[in-house]
Amino acid sequence: MTGPVWIAMRARNDMPLVERTLAGIAAQKMPHRLLVLDNGSKDGTREAALRVADRVIDIPEGAYIPGRVLNLAMAETEGELVVFLNSDCEPLDPDWLGKLVAAMGDPDVAAAFGRQDPRPDCAPLMAKDTVMTFGDGKRQATWLHCFSMASSCLRRSVWEAMPFSETLRYSEDIDWTWRARKAGWSIGYAPDSAVLHSHNYSLNQLRKRQYGEGYAEAEIFKLPAGRRGFLRYSVLPWGRLVLSDAAWCLARGRVGAALASPATRWVMAAGRRAGFEEASRTVASRHRDEAIERARLAVGQSLAAGGSATFNTRLASALAGIAVQLDSSSGGALAGLVLCGGYGRGEGSVVRSPEGKEFAWNDVDLLPVAKPGRVAALKEALSTSQALEEAFRAEFRADLDLGRPIDEEGIRALPPVLLWLETARGHRVIGGEPELFARNIGFDPATRPGAIEAEKLLLNRGSGLLMALAKAAARPVNSYDCSDPDFTRRNAAKCQLALGDALLMAAGCYETAVAAKEAAFRGAERAIRKLLGDEADRYPEMAAAYAAGIAFKRDPGIMGSDPSNLSSLAGLWLLVFATVESARSGRPWPGAEAFNQTNYILERVEHRGPRALARNLLHNARRGSLSLRYPRELLFREATVLLEMAARGKLPEGARMEDFIGLWKRYN
Repeated sequence: MTGPVWIAMRARNDMPLVERTLAGIAAQKMPHRLLVLDNGSKDGTREAALRVADRVIDIPEGAYIPGRVLNLAMAETEGELVVFLNSDCEPLDPDWLGKLVAAMGDPDVAAAFGRQDPRPDCAPLMAKDTVMTFGDGKRQATWLHCFSMASSCLRRSVWEAMPFSETLRYSEDIDWTWRARKAGWSIGYAPDSAVLHSHNYSLNQLRKRQYGEGYAEAEIFKLPAGRRGFLRYSVLPWGRLVLSDAAWCLARGRVGAALASPATRWVMAAGRRAGFEEASRTVASRHRDEAIERARLAVGQSLAAGGSATFNTRLASALAGIAVQLDSSSGGALAGLVLCGGYGRGEGSVVRSPEGKEFAWNDVDLLPVAKPGRVAALKEALSTSQALEEAFRAEFRADLDLGRPIDEEGIRALPPVLLWLETARGHRVIGGEPELFARNIGFDPATRPGAIEAEKLLLNRGSGLLMALAKAAARPVNSYDCSDPDFTRRNAAKCQLALGDALLMAAGCYETAVAAKEAAFRGAERAIRKLLGDEADRYPEMAAAYAAGIAFKRDPGIMGSDPSNLSSLAGLWLLVFATVESARSGRPWPGAEAFNQTNYILERVEHRGPRALARNLLHNARRGSLSLRYPRELLFREATVLLEMAARGKLPEGARMEDFIGLWKRYN
């Protein structure tokens, strides 16, 4: 590293501690320069900084926004590494700076933070929290995430690509480092780079601080439902803290602190819970409002971005006619048809015949929504909709998928699986109020689809690939209609698209909009390479396949000959499934045959509660089997074996394929 490193110090009314901090900085062996960002200090802090700092920037009273000030500090300094130190953090030795910078030696480290020791006058419980949070780093390594900006070092090149959020009210440093980790960077810890730093908070201050941390946790981490409940989020952590407090305090003869622990920790837990719940409501409400606005704006926009105005008019007219007919045949029971998928987002595709006629490339998915109390009437009307579906297929050469009707209460009960998450993020209501779906969804539309959703997507597209392989080999599957002239090409492209989507879901970087997918994949390269592990060198191959799937999605072009690389695509599918499953389960991939023999549950939500288990028992009884497992568990495992065979150029024998596709049609 050439030249002195910059130290950026944020300060506000920290006399006399700031004088000790400045003296500790001056004593550092490593060459450095000092930038102080003073937020309206009135106690001499600013004057102390002016005597020794290379540069002082004044942040006016009331203008302090944490992320904005951190971005300003980065913009006002030079060099690849920038160190941050709070004005009340006293370096404990002259090598504090050098040891902290040394923790950035690995080029994969985006940021590192140092150890903090409590001051001698620190209250016992606060001292224990400081010691347990930092120390040798072993304990923090087991947490979801840990970082402290108080004594830290950042890599400029990472910050330039990903500045601090200027909208968060709390934990902007946690947010930044968490995003860096999700992008594939590492976060370092320097236990030998130590500062003296602690606070004796009052109960009210503790509650306020915990409120902020809970609020930030809801905004930043998007915790799954199983970790948000009162028992797991509040009661169990409180109990663990009280027990560890008792052991720590009694070992040091601090009986009073041990007795005060239950009440103190409950105040903290209540504050954290209050912040978490408020943020959860606020964030979800904001995302729903955004979804409602998108639904309103969708009215009048094109359905197929790559289609002509004539095609879009034909498709919109056909769907409007279907809504009118269903409303009429149900006696006015229809509240609206929710157009899902690419056409609902205005990203639908068209394929052209050699003569230039346009057809729908995607199936058209519609969710019928009934007026209150009219689900049965709408269901009866849909039971006679076969003529509508056949007429649509004849005109557009695509399936019209009319789902099971629900009402507004049914919309509120929909789970945040990939289909409904994508629908919440972009759809069109045909024959009803534009916001019919968006204002009734019961989950946060910005919820990230989990790895199991990636595996369900891979299962569906892998099954399509198997059928494409069968058709290309002149062995079409009897249990599925493979008569579409573009069947093989279509399913190959859908599989290519699913490979990249699945990796993005596993990396926590998934984008619904086609226009954003390729950039997301490039931005997540580091994270995806980490997921691929020993197969990281195949990232370019994955990127090329994904780009091809995206390009085909945008413009399938003219119906053409079947692709010739289906076996290679089956191999890529297997690699991606193995990668996602290893990341999801935390287990090394054992190989397709061994995975097929495993008995652990993949989809836990389908096995949760007596009703789900009773349903599973009934499904399996109809198949002549006695089991509490949801049948899709069999499909996940069997798909890996069949596609591994296909990757070796050996198409599975007919009966096995027919059994698999028959089961997939029912439970995909």
